[in-house]
Formats: sequence, C-alpha cells, structure tokens
Amino acid sequence: PPLLAELDDAPPVIAVLGDIALLPQPAAAIVGGRNASAAGLKMAETLAEDLAAHVTIVSGLARGIDGIAHTAAMRTGRTVAAIASGLAKWRTGPAVTYPPSATAYKRDTSIIERKGAPQSTIVVGLPVKGPTDKEYMAQYVTNSLLGGSFGSRITSNIREDKGYTYSPYSSVSNFKGGSYWAEAADVTSEHTIESLQEIRKEVIRLQNTPPSKEELMGIQNYEAGIFVLRNTSPFGIISQLGTLDKYGLPDSYLTNYVKNIYAVTPQQVSQITRDRIKPENMSLVLVGDRGQILEQAKKFNWKF
Repeated sequence: PPLLAELDDAPPVIAVLGDIALLPQPAAAIVGGRNASAAGLKMAETLAEDLAAHVTIVSGLARGIDGIAHTAAMRTGRTVAAIASGLAKWRTGPAVTYPPSATAYKRDTSIIERKGAPQSTIVVGLPVKGPTDKEYMAQYVTNSLLGGSFGSRITSNIREDKGYTYSPYSSVSNFKGGSYWAEAADVTSEHTIESLQEIRKEVIRLQNTPPSKEELMGIQNYEAGIFVLRNTSPFGIISQLGTLDKYGLPDSYLTNYVKNIYAVTPQQVSQITRDRIKPENMSLVLVGDRGQILEQAKKFNWKF
C-alpha cells in the first residue's frame, strides 16, 4: 500500500488476538503464491514444520503457501498470522472536529441511595485548568502530592493512618473542552463523613503550609520515573503524541516534561492548591446508605 511505503520501520501492531508474548520472539516469515503447485505446498509444509520447533512462523492468511505454513507450524511449534491487506484501502479522513463544551459550573451535592451498603463511594472535585495552561505541570505535581500517588497526603491519612479505605486516589482528568480534579474513595460506611473531613483537612493544610523540599522531591522523582516508563512502549509513545495533537501542544511539552516537573517549587504547590483546589467550590457525589450518611453529617456538623 502507498501509505506503508511512507514508514521508515515496520508498521505498528494495532490489535492482537492471542498470545502477545510471541511477537518479540525469534520468527521466520513464510509467504508465497495462492495458487502454488503441489510440490511448492509440500516444500512449504515441510519447511514450516521443521522451523516451528525453533522459531515462530509468521505468515498472512491467504490460501496456498500462507495457509499451509500455519497448518504445519501448529504441529510442532508456534505461528502468528499477520493481517495487513485491509489497511490498503485506508484514506485520509475528514479533519477531527469537537463540539463546543459547556463551561458553566455550579457546585452541587448528590447522594445516591444504596441502603445497607457496607461502604460509601465518595467522589469530590471541581473544574481546574488543562494541559495548555502555563502552570499545568505545577497543578499536576500538586495533585500527585495531595492524593494522586500511593505516598500522597490523603492516601497516607485515610488509608494508612485511619484505615477508612483501601485505595483512595485523586486525579486531573483532561478533555478537549475542559479539565477537572477529583478525589475518589470507597470508604467504610460508618466513616463516610469523617473521610470527607480528612480530605478537606489535607487540602486546607496544603493551602496553608508548603510541603518540605524532601517531600516534594519524592513526588517529583516518582512522576519523572513514571513518565519515562510510560514512553518505553510504542503504545505509550503514540498516547503521548495523541495528547499533543488533541490539545495543540508543542513538541517541547514532551521534551521539557521532566525538566518542568523538577522546576515546581513548594510555594507553587501551596499557591496552586489555594487558587484551584478550593473545598468550598467542590461538588460531591456520595453512593451509600443515605440515612447513615445524613446521621453522620448531623453528628459531625457537616454542611453539604
């Protein structure tokens, strides 16, 4: 196909059905005519059967040589079928368009009833800035320190210290038309409101007091390492390039990514938390025993 000739290397694998562990192993390709002679088919069969004991046999799915190679290889070893001809008809499609997004936001609380539930699901959050914002990296690092990593403050509080939940996490979710920050956790029902209090307490604490340089450095090392690992696979690289395309970001967004992580200061973390992660502006979704949640709210004087 003409588009295949534009690639410097082998075309990417788009989808796999079967054992993906076969792909990086030593392999030999056997391809040939669809209308091969009986002697040609017999030669391909013998060759594939002998080779399959040592390497993976790769071929297309056409009849003739390709088909007999697969059949013979399965007797003694492994085989991979490559499907590519369907891509020959691909053509450039229309430009991607995104519908306009609604930017209005109103703080709200929703309690979804699950009577007798042993746990409550908490999601609390609000809109924040997206990847095109000049302080996005500071926001990203702030999220990781506050609740977006295993060693984060909220996780250390309501998981490690209090034992209210097993896997809390916060994240910044980005879309073409907007972004939001949210903390999510499945907590024991009897500690629903106490969990909300502790989440709010950690946000306010970070607003008022910058993290130590040592705490921040631990988060920066973690995020820099994750970024490098994320780009060790073709899928990871494609995902990063997709982010550039989706938000119209320059290449420097990726080339300077690690440098920008380490450029974030403790003072920036506190300032971002004060400016963007304000508890009084957060919406709240609770899924659990409504009666128990309201009873706790009254007990702890929690205002929704």
